[in-house]
Parts: sequence; C-alpha cells; structure tokens
Amino acid sequence: MPFNYSLPQDAIAGTAVALGLALVLVAWKQGASPASSRRRFVFWAACASALLSAGYVVAYLRGGPRIIDATTYYLQARAFADGDLAWQVGEPASRVAGRFLVRDTLADGNQIGGIFPPGYPAVLALGFGLGAPLAVGPSLAALLTMATAWLADAVLPVELPSRERVLRVIVLLSVVSGCLRYHTADTMSHGLSCLLLCVALAAGLRWSERGRLVYALLVGAAFGLLLATRPVTAVACAAVLLLLVLRSRPSAKPAKLYSLLGLLIGVAPGVLLLLLHQRAVTGRFFQSAQLHYYANSDGPTGCFRYGFGQDIGCLNEHGDFVRHNLPNGYGLVAAVKTTARRLLLHLQDPLNDELLGLLLLIGVAIAAVRFARMRPIALLPIVLVLAYSPFYFDGNYPGGGARFFSEALPCELICGVVGLAELGRRWPVGERLVRMLPAAALLMFGLNAHTDHEQLRDREGGRPMFLEQDVAQLQAPALVFIDTDHGFGLAFRPGARAAAGELEFARYRGDLSDGFTLQDSGDVPAFLHHYDARTGVVKLEPYRPHKVTSLCSSSLWPPLAQRRGFIATEASLNPNCPFALSARSNQGGGEFEFALPQGLLGQRVAPVVTSSEESWELVISQAEDVLARWDAEALSSVAVTHRAVLLERHGSAPLKLTLRNITGAPPKIAPTLVSLEVL
Repeated sequence: MPFNYSLPQDAIAGTAVALGLALVLVAWKQGASPASSRRRFVFWAACASALLSAGYVVAYLRGGPRIIDATTYYLQARAFADGDLAWQVGEPASRVAGRFLVRDTLADGNQIGGIFPPGYPAVLALGFGLGAPLAVGPSLAALLTMATAWLADAVLPVELPSRERVLRVIVLLSVVSGCLRYHTADTMSHGLSCLLLCVALAAGLRWSERGRLVYALLVGAAFGLLLATRPVTAVACAAVLLLLVLRSRPSAKPAKLYSLLGLLIGVAPGVLLLLLHQRAVTGRFFQSAQLHYYANSDGPTGCFRYGFGQDIGCLNEHGDFVRHNLPNGYGLVAAVKTTARRLLLHLQDPLNDELLGLLLLIGVAIAAVRFARMRPIALLPIVLVLAYSPFYFDGNYPGGGARFFSEALPCELICGVVGLAELGRRWPVGERLVRMLPAAALLMFGLNAHTDHEQLRDREGGRPMFLEQDVAQLQAPALVFIDTDHGFGLAFRPGARAAAGELEFARYRGDLSDGFTLQDSGDVPAFLHHYDARTGVVKLEPYRPHKVTSLCSSSLWPPLAQRRGFIATEASLNPNCPFALSARSNQGGGEFEFALPQGLLGQRVAPVVTSSEESWELVISQAEDVLARWDAEALSSVAVTHRAVLLERHGSAPLKLTLRNITGAPPKIAPTLVSLEVL
C-alpha cells in the first residue's frame, strides 16, 4: 500500500536504515568521487546488485519462486533445458494438465506446454543447464546495472555539469531499488525485459548517431529477444527506437540497406523462438499461447484480449478482480482507473518511496524539456503506460510493484536524476541533495518499502510451495503427488517417468485420476506432498489409495475446447468432489470437450449432472465412435445406476467427453457436471 511508513521490523530493514544514514553523511561531505575509474565503479556496483538480488532470494523468496507466474516460468525453463518447447501430455492427462499449461489442440492435442512467451524461459534454461537456475536473476541484476550505466553514458548531455557524478548516482540508484532487486531475484520475465530494453535503447542511440552495423545487430538482437519475452513492452520499445531513427543525424544514415539487413538478422532469432514456441504449444505459428489458453479455459468468450469491451475480464482466473473493478466491462473509465492504480503503486518503485517517486517524475519532466537528446528516453515511460492501458488486469502484487511499468525504471532513473541535477545546480546545496538520493532510497526501503517485500515473504505460508529438500530422502523410482499449482510448477520434470526408474511428480486430484496415474507408473512407491498455505508446513507421507469411485469433473479442467460459451468452476455439495464444472453458454450455444482417462474403458460409467435442461446432452466418444450418450432425460434420472453405460474399447484413440447444447435455444439454467461415477 502507498505511504506505509513504519519503523524497521527486521534486520534487513534496520540495516538499510543504518546504511542510509551513513551514506547521507558521506554524500553530504564528499559525494561520489569521480577520481576513481568509472569501469571499476560500475563493476563493483554490478557486483553489489548481484549480491543483493541473491540475498533477496534467500531473505524474501525463502529459496525459490513464490507467485504462480514465476513457478510456471520455472517449469517452462526446465523443459527448455531438456530441449522441449512442449512435451507429451501423458496418461491420464490430469496428472499434468492444469493452470497456465496449454495443449496444442490446433494440432494433434498430444503436446502441452507453458503459456508464457519463451524469451525468459530460454534464458532461465541456461541456469538449469548449469545446475543453478536461481543464479540467473542475480546475473541479470549485474548486467542490468552495467546496461543502465551504458544507457546513461549514451544519453547524458555532454554539456551537463558534473556529468560523471550524475552517472554514478544513477548507477547507485539502480542498485538500491527494492523493485529491481525483486525482479532480478524471482523467476519473472521483467528483469530480463528491463535489461533488453536498456540494451536496445543504448545501442539504438549509438546506431542513430554513428550508423555502424554492430549497433544495428545489437538493437535487433535485443529487440527480437524482448519481443519473445514481453511483446507489449517490445511495442513500446519499437516506438522509441523509431523516434531515435527519425531524429538521427544525416551523416549516420542508419536506414542504409546493409544496416537494416543487420537489424533484421539480429531480430530473427527472437522472432523464430517465439513462432516455434507458439507452434509447439498451440499447433499454429501465429496463435498466441496465452490467448489460446484463455480461449479454452476461461470466459466469457474473448475475455482475455488486448482492447476494450463489455465482455473483457476473465471470471475464472481474475473473477474477484473483475467483479469488483469491471462491473460494466473494460471501457475508458475502467482503463483510467486501472492505469491510475498502477501509477500510484509505481511511484514507490524507483526510489522505494512515493514522495521521492514524485520528485523523480518532476526530474524526468525537466530533463525532457531541457535536453532534446533525452526526450525519446523520457517518453518511454509514457509510451509504456499507454501500451499497457488496453489490458484490463492490474498485475500488481507486493514486492513486484507495478510490474507492467517496471521496465521503465532505468529510463526514469536516468532522466529523473538528470532533471533534478539541472534543477539543483541553481541552489547552493542542490548538487549535494542529488548526491544524497541513493542514501534517501536506502532509508526509505527501511522505513517504507520493506513492508511490501515482507508481505511477499510471508504470503501463502512464508516459503515456496515446493523445495528440493522436501523430497531429498526419496529414492527413485517413486511417484510424488503434489497438491498445489505452485508446487507442481516447481517440482514437475517433463519427461521423467517412475516406470523408467526415475522420480516422477504428478498433480494430486483426490479421485480416480490418481489411481490411473499410479497404475500407468507401474505401481511404484507413491507419496503425497501436502503443503499447508496457512502455516507453510510440508507433509510428505505415503500415498494411500482412495476408496472412491468418482472421477471429479474438476480433474478434467481445463477443457480441450469450448465453443460459444465457457466452463466455470464452482463449489459442489459432493464431499468427494468439492468443485464442479458449470457450463456458461452464450445465447443459443455451448459446446465443451474434455479429455478422459483411458482407464475408463471397460468400465460402467454414469455422469452426475445437476441443473440440466432439455437442450443439453453428454457424449463420450473415441475417435469417430460414440461409446455413450445421455440426453437431458437420462441426465435427470434420480438414480445414478440408471445412467450407467459400459464403455467398450474401440482401438487406442484418445477418449473424449463432450457436453453440448443440441437445440441452440438460449438456456435458462446452466448444467453443472459434478463427476463421472464408475459403478
């Protein structure tokens, strides 16, 4: 929350205050001496950034990724390290399929992969290859500090008084920003995109002035990987790069054919990576993985898209947010409110304090007005705000700040400090006050921003939902069921199979799915990893087979496909299946397909459906063969045994369940599929 001032509550915040006070005295008396080598100064600042980000992993993340997005990036990177953009779903699909994983249903539907763009997972995979994935963030931290210094050197006006001192203040601020420390610690993509944006802009400035091929290649490489990491940020970057080219000197001529060719060569690897990933996880080169996932797992139809409209806002993933903030859809008023919430939170991100953030924005405005050379860079934060304004979800959380705007931090620090230095040189103590900004930022971390990072540290049990040490005592072959989405993302190893003598991880469902998974794994020793999100306590105990005959519908989520409607998850009265899948139909439509375990073949199966109408039917099929069909009358039968049908095997094709509206009439009551009972 903004302006959450408090005294230090732990050793980290207390140390930040103590160091801040000490640096205040040093800056007031001496300042940053420019007599020492700039390279040496930047090198040690980069080392400090890496060390602080590594400390953040230990002190605040408690040893691993914490939010669901970060754990999915982690899973994707582990797969990439094995050479897989996507991997085989397995049998049953419920052992793997779930939140933030998407199937290539536009192709054969047998592959599954993470929904996030592949740029950051590809970089994080290098850490997996070296056996130290969490070292990637601190490495990016060091590179980002150096890139910030390079961008500052490229853009700072030559006529600026105390230019060297200003550059060093900028570098120090990049070290002490709590927001940057988080984004170069957790396995989120913003730290990498921030680095790529810095490199693209710094190389772009030199390209616009000198027109050398090496800068065109560097701009292209950074932009291409940025496009494969965060496409919307890449759009903002492209706008600023275009401004740089338009204002380039005639003698530089960056638009020469060989220079443009170098730019395209640099862009190609990132674009190719993005297209190959989309093909692997959706079945088509030009189908966004995220859009494909939400189209088949959430609703209303088209809820997750870039733009404005009445039906924007996904009710499964962001239901509470949508109901509270978007009661009338995502229009101009809602967009202004969403952007305002992001901006309010972003004020703290650069200097760990909202008031200092406002002061820095004043500096950015001064720099833009005073120095024409800095205007394209000063415009970057505005372009980034506008680029993300058509996206409805805030995306904010403690520690990460306004993460959609975090890529602008280096540009804000550079322009803000230059503007404040220009303002400060008119006063006798103005230069000293500018030199004290790093000390003030440290103080404000200990007095203000630390509370947000402590909230991140303490949330959901105060530790990652899975750590390698949790299963250190197990010996392969074994099967470990994981009962949280976060934990599954951290534990799962694509390609590992207990049947092949390895340690395998699977999602815990609490129904017949687990038995099918264990059977497919060869009846190896099985364990349940249970994480208590209230206390952070982990229990690893032998898995005990369930005495249930239910295949819960929630184990079938997400659907293979949904047309003219969407599937919502709601509470169920069935104690064996606490959640059920409810069909939300558009006017006159609704058709939903789910993958079923092959283990149901040869079994007598009966669906449990509530609130069904005459317009709906349920079908189980294998390839073109219909194995069972229930119309509305059969589904409404009081006795479940009256609905039971023997599923006879017709080859080895995948088994599929379809719930569809057969009349096209607008439904009055949505049908809810609770379970399939094996009798």
